[in-house]
Amino acid sequence: MNAANFTTFSTGINTKGFVFTHKFLHDHPKEYYRMVGEGYLQQLPVNKAREQEDKPAYVVDVKFSMSAGIIMEAMCPQCAAQNASDPAYKYRMYHSAHPLGEYLEACRAEWDQYQAEWKERGCAAEYVPYPYTREMVEGYFREYSGLIGFEVRPEGPSQEQQDAAAASAAGRGGGRFGAVPPWASADDSVALAQQAIDTEHLKWWTGRVAQGEHLRTAPSMT
Repeated sequence: MNAANFTTFSTGINTKGFVFTHKFLHDHPKEYYRMVGEGYLQQLPVNKAREQEDKPAYVVDVKFSMSAGIIMEAMCPQCAAQNASDPAYKYRMYHSAHPLGEYLEACRAEWDQYQAEWKERGCAAEYVPYPYTREMVEGYFREYSGLIGFEVRPEGPSQEQQDAAAASAAGRGGGRFGAVPPWASADDSVALAQQAIDTEHLKWWTGRVAQGEHLRTAPSMT
């Protein structure tokens, strides 16, 4: 596991990605059955219990999770597409939660705090001002933007960039996760969706789920 791959020490990002990915499969069960028909379950890694480490089989490590995720996304690219907007979201989020000015002030305050503590403990070294300035950071951003050919601003994405990202997401049928789709307010579209549920979808599920007496007499899973 390379530390260069670390994004966060919290589970928030991975949990969100897990929910989005598996919600897609719940919304499109035919995709899951297609994957199974193509050998998806046979491709997944196998995890065995490690009694010496007191780890049952259902406790997996990062390597197992990454391998399973890569296999799923390779066999169903649309699962990965659900998280395509994550980088743009993080770009906005970090700059909104930690603006550059406040970040530099916090760094400078901690820098001075350490030096004050060392002085109290008898350090005789002269005071050293915090070495980084806003102008220096802005220069780093300009240099980086020039190298990648895309403007990355120390203040975060411009309103123009945010509007363009929102328009792009809307054009792909995206938008806010869980938002009601535009067609939901059209009576004709709702009627067509209901008709599909009552006919095609019902027929598909009826052929795959135990019904009536079969459901009541199905072997117990416990």
